[in-house]
Amino acid sequence: MKIKFELDTPIVVHMMDLDGRERDSEFPPFDTYWTFEAEEGRFYLSDTQGGLFRARLKARGIGVGEPVTIIKTKVPNPNSDRPIVEYLPYPWVPIESGQVAT
Repeated sequence: MKIKFELDTPIVVHMMDLDGRERDSEFPPFDTYWTFEAEEGRFYLSDTQGGLFRARLKARGIGVGEPVTIIKTKVPNPNSDRPIVEYLPYPWVPIESGQVAT
């Protein structure tokens, strides 16, 4: 099953492989792309997004099988008026009963 990300909507998944797989595209412009497997399904990222996503998973100490919150968001582009889409992984943290998120 393909996992689809909506802009600024967190999704919790359990990553089965933190390294992903780099693949060659069969369609123009024939760039590479990345596939990542989670218990909930598979998702695809561009060559640049995939490398950044892998580095962020490792930098944040996220392990295989652990729940991870992924947020697709837009960030300013210093070289253009067009924003950059990024996928940001965060370790999943449960909200304690009675706590209000701020």
